[in-house]
Amino acid sequence: MNEQQSWDYQDPEEELTLLSNKKKNALVRYMAILFGVAFLLVLLSFLIQLRDSRETISDLSQANSSALQNAGKLQEDNQRLAGDNEALLRQIESLEAQLRETEETAAQAEKARRDALSELSGVQKTLADQTRAGGRLFEAAEDWLDGERKSCESHLDKLDREELDEAGQALYDRLQAALAADTAENTEENAENAEGSETEGTEPDGEEIGGQS
Repeated sequence: MNEQQSWDYQDPEEELTLLSNKKKNALVRYMAILFGVAFLLVLLSFLIQLRDSRETISDLSQANSSALQNAGKLQEDNQRLAGDNEALLRQIESLEAQLRETEETAAQAEKARRDALSELSGVQKTLADQTRAGGRLFEAAEDWLDGERKSCESHLDKLDREELDEAGQALYDRLQAALAADTAENTEENAENAEGSETEGTEPDGEEIGGQS
């Protein structure tokens, strides 16, 4: 019985040591559990981030591939547009050249039209002058035939010989020659008449003088 009592009896310091060891062990297990849970959480977070990173990398790869395809397509479109631009520039240059030729042709046509109008106006004026001169020449010829010498001469004085055609100029010259001849004839007749008048005036005086002698 003394042995049982001695066995059941323990030193308080021992008990404190035992309790302290138990607490340490519990604390170590608790900390190990906490570290394990933390490690699992970190590992889980790493795995999640790794998966997200892989998805992100896959998305970026797809985006990069799509961007490269778009860049290639844009480059092809750019080359096609550059070719179209060059073709349009050549077409514009051709149209500008055609426009310049058209403008030059239009300017030449306008100049030819003005020249033709000017020439036509000159022809019309010449015809009008010839018609007017021809009318006066015809009136002068009628006056000559009717014996109206002064009227014929008046019409001829108003005429410009250069306005007449060849036939008109020939008729003009004949009428002028006829008028000149008629004027000379009239002058000669007047002179003869004047001489005759003087002779008639002096003969009676002579007779009278002779009678007196």
